[in-house]
Amino acid sequence: MATPSSFKVTPFARLTENTEFDFRGLYLRNIVFGKNPNRALLVDLNASIGWGSTSVVNWTIYDGTCPDAQLVGRARGLQVDDDGWHNSLTLAFESGRVIHGFGIEPNDQNNFKMIRKGKTANKTSSLPMLTRAGPWGGAGDYTTYKDELEESWRIQSMTIVQDQGIIAMFECTYVDLSGKRRTTGAWGASHGHRVLNKIELGPQEVLQALSGTYVDHNEETVIESLKFVTNEDEYGPYGRTTGIPFNYDVPEDRSIVGFFGRHGGKLIAIGVYMV
Repeated sequence: MATPSSFKVTPFARLTENTEFDFRGLYLRNIVFGKNPNRALLVDLNASIGWGSTSVVNWTIYDGTCPDAQLVGRARGLQVDDDGWHNSLTLAFESGRVIHGFGIEPNDQNNFKMIRKGKTANKTSSLPMLTRAGPWGGAGDYTTYKDELEESWRIQSMTIVQDQGIIAMFECTYVDLSGKRRTTGAWGASHGHRVLNKIELGPQEVLQALSGTYVDHNEETVIESLKFVTNEDEYGPYGRTTGIPFNYDVPEDRSIVGFFGRHGGKLIAIGVYMV
């Protein structure tokens, strides 16, 4: 006679030691699309039932969703779709602490996920939308430049080169959503009698305003001066300030994360990207 199927639960009173990890205010960034995704498909889903999709992930962990949020670690591991995502992750923090975790979350893409008590919970807001303002300065048939900003998150530094009181060259370094440092530019030319200025922003510092002047120079309109205002300090003006002024203050709760415009032998025009 075959042994009948059964499931038995036996209570026991032995003392055990447990550890609870309580995460507060930490967020995973799940980037599915764009040039630098942090989730890659290993096995496609079963077309008949829609399950079985398996991905490897290398999510970044930040201490918030604002542009000044700091990278605190990474979550690496596997996701398996079983009508919900089953996660098997190793959390490696910048402090050197490593935690292994498992959990289930609903299907979604390209959202922040809040880490809570070793699990992930969906946060209703998705990645902030990138918008732009400007440009200010000259027009005409010059080289157009723009940052590759699909994943830009925070400006880290800016380099401004002056030549005879005119902005000759501009360069920007920013941190993307995966925590990588990227440099765009240089726009303009850095030769001649140049004066170089470099602005290094602090870890909690974000750019909130851009102003300057533009002027006619050698039969073309160019950016004459630039000034930057952050939540902590003011930088500039760099260059002379005799031309036509422009000024842009970003809306509340937003910040400048990149630049676009036109350049030739000098910086012709400049505009800003914001999140």
